Amino acid sequence: MSQPITSSSVFVVSGGARGITAYCVEVMAEYYKCKFILMGRSELHPDPEWAQSAPDEASLKTAAMNTLKAQGEKPTPTAVQNMTRAVLASRE
Repeated sequence: MSQPITSSSVFVVSGGARGITAYCVEVMAEYYKCKFILMGRSELHPDPEWAQSAPDEASLKTAAMNTLKAQGEKPTPTAVQNMTRAVLASRE
């Protein structure tokens, strides 16, 4: 016997919090206003200090460039992209 999905429905979602799983959870949450318990294997890490005041990808790239310069390193596109990707991935 199936029950309809309502705003009081709760789903347990395990693993795969990126890609199609994340997309499905976002759509269901928006459409049904239901709740989710997300269980993952990855440890949660706070943003590094340099990224804490950067809410989006563009500001993260700027902050990464400034951090590399302050450390006396050359802010190459690859270095900036690696720093930015790591933060964005942990925020997902």
